Amino acid sequence: METSVDPTLDRLLRHMAWANQRVLTALESLTPGAFTLHAKGEPEGTVSEIANHLVRSAGFYCYRLGAD
Repeated sequence: METSVDPTLDRLLRHMAWANQRVLTALESLTPGAFTLHAKGEPEGTVSEIANHLVRSAGFYCYRLGAD
């Protein structure tokens, strides 16, 4: 069964994956202590909490869209 992919949704998800990969790559260079810091100008949430949000959100999008 062939499915049709909305081009706008496809572009959005590809961009989100690209952006998330860039963030995760940047996080690899941080020291463990850096994960307890807050992002500049963002008093709510540590670097670790923001990274966790990105990963969990991507997983939720996959779930909601029926991806494996």
